[in-house]
Amino acid sequence: MSEYQHSFVQRVEHQELIRRAQQERLANEVVRLRRERRRSGPPGPVVTLAPMRAADLTELARWLHSERALVAWAGRTFRWPLTDDQLEVWLQRTPERPGVTWTAWSDGRRVGTASLELHHQGRVAELGRVLVFGRRQAGTIAGALVRRVVSTAFEAPGTEVLRLCVDARDEERRAVYEQVGFRPFLVQATAVAVGPPTWNEVVEMALERPERAAA
Repeated sequence: MSEYQHSFVQRVEHQELIRRAQQERLANEVVRLRRERRRSGPPGPVVTLAPMRAADLTELARWLHSERALVAWAGRTFRWPLTDDQLEVWLQRTPERPGVTWTAWSDGRRVGTASLELHHQGRVAELGRVLVFGRRQAGTIAGALVRRVVSTAFEAPGTEVLRLCVDARDEERRAVYEQVGFRPFLVQATAVAVGPPTWNEVVEMALERPERAAA
């Protein structure tokens, strides 16, 4: 075999080794992705937000079935028993009370609510009135709902931080917020005036705009 032929054979063998290595890396990547997919489970629910309207109030009232549930959802914003008139007046935002209240939808049905109240010329947005209708998939719906609200809030270029309050004893709800990225920064006591007042600890949590947090 001439030197030229020997060199040619070496190049072919080298290219074959490269091809096999690339195939092996591709096969390993496919295996890794399949394992991750099995570990993460099926994709979560897709939640969309629409401004709450009068037509949504009947469904909302179904889940605010007691004074305690109403206070947990909105504090002392409303009187018990809750009426459509109170909700309709409350939905009429004013310059003195800027913000938005949404009905959350998934698979063509109402699945919950959330609201944002704007403070300090919109630099701070307060997340509240998070409610998931029903217990089926409550955790996954809540996570998808909060992530959608966070994404929507930071679409406004002036919003720098999101804040919220959560009952310190409500570990399930707090875990949802922490999974989305909220972190506690203050714990304070507050009186819940439903029946005999009792003192609870409330955790205030915050989430900065991603580019601010990375700075």
